[in-house]
Amino acid sequence: MLFTTRWALSYLAGPLTREQVAKLRDAHPPAAAAPTAPDTTAEAAPPAPETPQLGADETPVTPATAEGVAVYHLDPAAPWAAAAGAQPGAVRHRPTLAARVQLLYDDTKAGVDHTEEWEAIIPIEGPTLDLDGGVNVDYDDRDLVSEAPPGVVYVLPEAPIDTTTFFTQAERDLREHLYRNQRLTITRNAVLKLYSRPGETDDEFAARCDAAARDGADAETAKLRDKYEAKIAAVRKRFEAAQRRVAELEVDIQGSRQNELLEGAGTLIGILTGRRSTRSVTGSMRRRQTTLGKEQRLESAQEKATSEWDDMAALEAELTEELEEINDRWEATADEIEDVEIGLEKTDIHVAELALLWLPSE
Repeated sequence: MLFTTRWALSYLAGPLTREQVAKLRDAHPPAAAAPTAPDTTAEAAPPAPETPQLGADETPVTPATAEGVAVYHLDPAAPWAAAAGAQPGAVRHRPTLAARVQLLYDDTKAGVDHTEEWEAIIPIEGPTLDLDGGVNVDYDDRDLVSEAPPGVVYVLPEAPIDTTTFFTQAERDLREHLYRNQRLTITRNAVLKLYSRPGETDDEFAARCDAAARDGADAETAKLRDKYEAKIAAVRKRFEAAQRRVAELEVDIQGSRQNELLEGAGTLIGILTGRRSTRSVTGSMRRRQTTLGKEQRLESAQEKATSEWDDMAALEAELTEELEEINDRWEATADEIEDVEIGLEKTDIHVAELALLWLPSE
C-alpha cells in the first residue's frame, strides 16, 4: 500500500479583522468567574523532609561494590543487631562484612570429626578488615535484606570495596585469622584414654569416666580375688580341721572324766567295805593321768585352731586393705580430667559466604 500527500482547500474565513473581533466579543460576553475554593490540600500536606547535610565522607547513593558480591542492609528485627553495634533508625550506614564459614575439627587420637558453622559481623576499618573487632552472631538469611531503608546515607569506606581484589584478600585474611585463633575445646582423661564428645556436658563426660574407672577396678579386683582365694581356702581348711580335733578331744575328755568319776567313787566304796584292795587306787591315778594328757592335747588343739583363725582373719584384713586401695586409686583416676584444644588445618576452613552489609550507626 502506497501513501501520498493530498491537496486540500479550506473555505473558512481568513484572519479576523479588529472590527470583527470586537463584534464577536460584544455578542458573547465572558461568564462571571466562579469563586475559588480555598486550597486545603496544601495546608494538610506535611512539610517535605529536609535533605540531610552530607559530610565529606558521605553519599546518598549506594557505593559501588565488586561484581558478584552480595550487598545487604540490616533488618531492624534481627535479634543480634545491638550486639553487632547497630543503632536502629540511624541514617548513617557504615560498611561491614557478614561472614559464614564451615569449620572441620578432626583429631584421630581423640576420635573427633566435628563440623561447626561460624558466623560473624566484621567491621571494615581503614583499608582492611578489623578481624579482632568482629562479633560472633547467629544470623540467618531473614536478617539481611536487599532493599535500603529510606533516607539512608552511606559512609564512604577507605577500603576498595569495588574491587574483587579486596574481597579475595579479605577471605584470605579471615581464613588465616581462624586458623590461628579458632579452637575446639574438649576434655580428656589421659589414664582412661577417654575424650569428651563435642556438645557433651561436663557431668556426662564425668559419668563416662566413672563407669570406665569402675570397670578397671572390677578387673583388678578379680585378679586379686584369684590370688587370695586359694590362700584363704587353705587356711579355712586347716582351721576347720583344728575345730574338729578340738570337738573330738572335748567329747573324749568328757567321757573320760565321767568314767573317772564313776570308777573313783566305786573304788572308794569298795575299799571302805573291804571288797577292793588299796591297790585299786593306783588304777584310778593312771586313768587320771590319761585324762590330764587328753586335756593337754585339747589345749594344744585349741591353740592351733585359734592360730588358724588368726591367720584367716589376717588374710581377710590384707585383702580388704588392698581392695580399698584399688577402689581409692581408680576413683582418683576418674577425676583426672583436663581440657584439650583441637586446632584447625587450613584445608578444613571453607568460607561459604562473604557479603557486604551496611550497618546503621551514628
